[in-house]
Amino acid sequence: MNSPTATELIEARLSSSSTAGRNEHDLVHTEVEFVCHNTEYPSSTPLQRQINLHQELSKVPGLLSYRQDFSHYEPGHRQVSHAVIIPDMHPNHNHDELLAMVKKKAREHGVDIDLVDKVSDRKVLDVNQGNVEGYIKS
Repeated sequence: MNSPTATELIEARLSSSSTAGRNEHDLVHTEVEFVCHNTEYPSSTPLQRQINLHQELSKVPGLLSYRQDFSHYEPGHRQVSHAVIIPDMHPNHNHDELLAMVKKKAREHGVDIDLVDKVSDRKVLDVNQGNVEGYIKS
């Protein structure tokens, strides 16, 4: 039997009466944002490195890797972001081990980390459903 996905776990938690005092906007999941690719800045992440890291992280159970294209804000320039979310409750994975692995893979691919922050259940659900601005379906 397959383990439940992060989305299934979140949806179950939000519909459960045992989560009194918690809502979909509580910041509980870790998001790692990588330095984006931006053709206007030579020191930005090369697009192929970003793609390679995204493809590798997308294969890791328990992670939600996604990319967004914001090129429409800068006509003539390409701006693509990449982030990965580590859900807080995945039953088969240790959060600290996953975060360490994400950082290691980023170093191996030559992609710098821009920010590590917390995000909500709502953000995880929106990303999983492709309901974020500029979502790149991969």
